[in-house]
Amino acid sequence: MADHSPSFAKTIASKKEWAQKTHAQLVDRLECNSLGGWSDAQVFRQGKREVPYVLTWNLLASYARKQKMTYEKYGHTGLQNDVLPVFESGFAKHCDDVCKKMAVTKDDPWLIGHFSDNELPFVSKDVLKRFLKTSSRGESHAAAAQFLERKGIKEDAIKSEHDTEFMALVLKAYYKTVHDAMHKYDPNHL
Repeated sequence: MADHSPSFAKTIASKKEWAQKTHAQLVDRLECNSLGGWSDAQVFRQGKREVPYVLTWNLLASYARKQKMTYEKYGHTGLQNDVLPVFESGFAKHCDDVCKKMAVTKDDPWLIGHFSDNELPFVSKDVLKRFLKTSSRGESHAAAAQFLERKGIKEDAIKSEHDTEFMALVLKAYYKTVHDAMHKYDPNHL
């Protein structure tokens, strides 16, 4: 919703007025009971009536974007080789830095919760080879190489069960890092 368009300006005086009218229609006519992710919650919350809402943070996607590990993809952020850079030392710090903003709403009874990310590529097929294709000096590459070394497996002997086991480690690292940062600043919401 862009409040600077000529057609918007002719019918609605401000984003606040738009939010009030839209909220009334959503609640009264359509019987919606909350705002979904990607809503402009701050604008809606300026209205006369409170509304339950969620906040979206894009923790991994924004970290990967800062590290130039992304590309444009329809509907969400594409990650190079579908590698989730969860083993990169900067990821935890990035999550902590972003999640500090959650402290502002941690006691808000209208906040339903937080979306950490959207549509991440949780794909185990060839995950070890994809991680090994990253920079040999990077921590993503090192995590895959160390996994293979601990298992005593050469790259040409990787089986699907190895990919599945490594992907479980990737997911565990993602969820632990994100959970710890989010819970540190907002222990009251999901």
